[in-house]
Amino acid sequence: MSNELILLRKIEELEKLIMRQPEIGGVWKNWTPTVTAMSGTFTTVSASGSYSAIGNVVAITIAITITTNGTAAGAVIVTLPFTVNNQTILVGRENAATGNMLQGLATAAGNKITIWTYNNLYPGGTGYKLYLSGFVSVG
Repeated sequence: MSNELILLRKIEELEKLIMRQPEIGGVWKNWTPTVTAMSGTFTTVSASGSYSAIGNVVAITIAITITTNGTAAGAVIVTLPFTVNNQTILVGRENAATGNMLQGLATAAGNKITIWTYNNLYPGGTGYKLYLSGFVSVG
């Protein structure tokens, strides 16, 4: 069995567990990520996030609204309320202007996610809405 197929099956198992959270005691918690740019600064940006842990696996969702981009460039960086164990890739979509697929990189022993488009370009702009989700390992 290929590694990709094994990974897809594990993701499906985790999604099933998350859907059962009320049964097993999982709770979604909200936090407000700090949003910065790899270079430059945003004029106006806001974000919200939620997460839920099952053991040391945490499901994350993040929504970022770039009202006015300013000089922000390179990548969008958001903070997490915890430190991740392993380097992890999260996925998402810009949903207001381009529809671009997004990738987020959470590095091992870090508490930030760096976000680019699928082809490693800056994912933001004035009026853009970025949505990202995935699973990370903690603890």
